[in-house]
Amino acid sequence: MVVLSKLTTDFYKSLGFKNRTTGINFTKYVLQATANKYKTEEDFKKFLKPKISNLSSLGIDINDKKAIIHSKYSRILKNWNKKKERKMQKKLKKK
Repeated sequence: MVVLSKLTTDFYKSLGFKNRTTGINFTKYVLQATANKYKTEEDFKKFLKPKISNLSSLGIDINDKKAIIHSKYSRILKNWNKKKERKMQKKLKKK
């Protein structure tokens, strides 16, 4: 089982990230990948490489903090809107 925080800096640099923190955040928030599905680092790297290359070919910089922050907050906002809609539906059902 692979854990994101236990992977070395060299692992993330081999994927093209500037540093470890950027690699962890990008993997968590932009790709929304969970590392514990994979048994070895190589399996996880095989999963990440095509995803990163696809994003790079689209012109998205994998070391851009704004992309990570935007993705994270857009997901939070989406979840918040879903909760708000559920509350409204409950109120409507009560009436």
